[in-house]
Amino acid sequence: MNATAKTQRRRQGFTLVELLVVISIIVIIMGIAVPAVMNALTSAKVSAMQTELTAMEQGIEAYKNKYGDYPPDFSSWNLIQRHYLKIFPDIDANELLLLYRLCDIVVDNDPSNQMDGQYDDAFPGSVMDRAEALVWSLGGFSSDPGHPFTGTGGPLVAIVPNPSTDPDPTEYQYNTERDNRLVDFEAARLSVVPFDPASGGLSFANRTRSGDEPLPSFNTGSLPAVFFTFDLFPSYVLQQDASPAVYFDARTYGYVDTSVNPASTNFNGYARYVDNANDIDAVRPVYSETPNPALTAGPYGTLPASVAAWRFMNPQTFQVLAPGIDRRYGAITDIDGATGGPANTEPVYFQYPSGGLIRADDAATNPQQLQIPNISRYDLTAPNTTYPGLQQRENQFLDNLGNFTTQKTVGDDLP
Repeated sequence: MNATAKTQRRRQGFTLVELLVVISIIVIIMGIAVPAVMNALTSAKVSAMQTELTAMEQGIEAYKNKYGDYPPDFSSWNLIQRHYLKIFPDIDANELLLLYRLCDIVVDNDPSNQMDGQYDDAFPGSVMDRAEALVWSLGGFSSDPGHPFTGTGGPLVAIVPNPSTDPDPTEYQYNTERDNRLVDFEAARLSVVPFDPASGGLSFANRTRSGDEPLPSFNTGSLPAVFFTFDLFPSYVLQQDASPAVYFDARTYGYVDTSVNPASTNFNGYARYVDNANDIDAVRPVYSETPNPALTAGPYGTLPASVAAWRFMNPQTFQVLAPGIDRRYGAITDIDGATGGPANTEPVYFQYPSGGLIRADDAATNPQQLQIPNISRYDLTAPNTTYPGLQQRENQFLDNLGNFTTQKTVGDDLP
């Protein structure tokens, strides 16, 4: 064997230097490719969620075309009652009474709080919350003109052979086989807990219902009982383990509810307890950058009046919102921060597209005084010496989706 043949055999492999060069090239390519692939996957997920949100928007418009009115967001019983009497003129009175009682407070297995009278002022607008109102309205009603809720294909079905003539909310369960639906909600992402025949017969405790309410163990004793109700109304998520999509009706963007506790003022919003009583995700309707020309001068005198000093986005129709990739809306809906969701005395609202923040203030003398200084781009991560409760750990609102955005998320539309 000559020296030339030995050299050729040695050159059939890589030297250590050559291997290191190849590895370095692969690492560089991966460093470029992996972020690009991840960004593409994220963009695809956001696009899919935006498509689904658009389908809900179209479903609400189809509802309007079919019934001649936008659905209520269930914050005001007076509006709810007027709405269903308008779109179902032959509706049986017991349908509305049943719905009212189902939206009242349920404590354990005692329906007494639901059966205390007809249409009094104590209608808690958080039992059928803004997420559940979306599914209730778009999931379809029965074709029975007198019984749109309990007729064949309606959202409610009796669990007893002969339901009480004085409607008892414990005698009904949620119907997963609804007719006339306006949106095809994917069953796996509805918060439905089905009846379990292995646990016995149909009953108040074992029926098809919603599973989106917080656990009773979350209640530290300081939280409103309304958040721990045992209701039938499911919500819908655009991705697993996320907060659900929510719906706000323009007629009640600034609605004020004092029924849970007359001494407090609860402004329209959505709140969800995620892992415990201190882990809150919440959202309110979103303001525009345009003041209300009819309310340019104060003092406003009341907090609700100050809420009306700025125009909301989609002021004549509705807002549909959903959390983005991080699965959260954000924890801040009040001036004192995340201390129980949207139920405190001074609400705050984001502005689109700048990401500024507006507070309620009855002593303000013009809309500009309601703007919280030094906050923009939905960023509440920096310490705020004037309102320390506004600080949160992450800029969670930035990737939220809304039916008023021009691109995909509110962050994409930042000026």
